[in-house]
Amino acid sequence: MLGELGRMVQVPIDIMDLGKFLDKFYVPTRYVDAWSEDVPYEYFTRNDAEMAIKAAERIITFIEDLWRGLLSGVRS
Repeated sequence: MLGELGRMVQVPIDIMDLGKFLDKFYVPTRYVDAWSEDVPYEYFTRNDAEMAIKAAERIITFIEDLWRGLLSGVRS
């Protein structure tokens, strides 16, 4: 999604990198058969979860700031 957004507005590289980081969690945490052995909770640590939450929070903040900027431009 950030890639699509990048076609309309400038998305900082660090935000794009955070999105790529989070992409790595999508399939293996959503589908229990993503690995041939074990289950997702055995592959991820508390630190992984905390880093993913922080990455998501930074992306959300970027989007909220972008949205506020767009709204203020509309009201001007």
